[in-house]
Amino acid sequence: VPRMADNNTEDSNGFSSITHLFQTLKCHFYDNLTNEIRVLILLSFIMCKHMVFINANGISSKQLSLQSTLDSENIDIMAITETKLRFAPPCTDGYTWLHMAASQTGSGGIAFVVNNNIMDKVSTIDEILSDDVRSLWLEIKATPKPLAVGVMYGLQEGGNKEHREKVERQFGTFRTQIHQLKHTHRVITGGDINAKLEIDDPVVKQTISPNGQLLQDLIDDTEIVPISLKADEGRWTRTDWSN
Repeated sequence: VPRMADNNTEDSNGFSSITHLFQTLKCHFYDNLTNEIRVLILLSFIMCKHMVFINANGISSKQLSLQSTLDSENIDIMAITETKLRFAPPCTDGYTWLHMAASQTGSGGIAFVVNNNIMDKVSTIDEILSDDVRSLWLEIKATPKPLAVGVMYGLQEGGNKEHREKVERQFGTFRTQIHQLKHTHRVITGGDINAKLEIDDPVVKQTISPNGQLLQDLIDDTEIVPISLKADEGRWTRTDWSN
């Protein structure tokens, strides 16, 4: 998951600029996916030819680069985690925010920013939402099946017994949401899951974490495909970490 610089920074070093982040990911992630996965993404979105996900680490100070990226790249849908917005989202010209506020402490917050040109094809799926998981879902009208697009912000690793029980309920509820939607929709979801899957390739080594095991169980049970692990070249999008 690409994570931005903190909420007080705009256009400094690293990925403080949303424009810089998007250009980097476009070069090293989407462009390096296998043709099979790339075609799957484009066919799945049908109308939505440009979609991007970011962990903003606070969006309030990044409004200029957000607007610039949306306009220059003609983004249809941007999914954002860690907006850290407790109240109304900013005004973004040409786009509509669909937002779940951050906690009282200002942590979290998730959103979709949707191009007004496709808003007549987009609606929220509210009936499956639950207090046990911080997730948002959109329905995009398409044939033969509509598309369900989800974004999730996961609880952190570790913690005491009570926290681990919350984490297990979170993954269980998210799994149920996916199963429910797969009966009537094609499903694509992403987010800041806060879980590490096992990775063993020449460039990246990663041991599965406790949250990662819960995520892997969800992947196996729902038969979804983690496309971020399917790139056949390029570099890992995590920055400033050892792997």
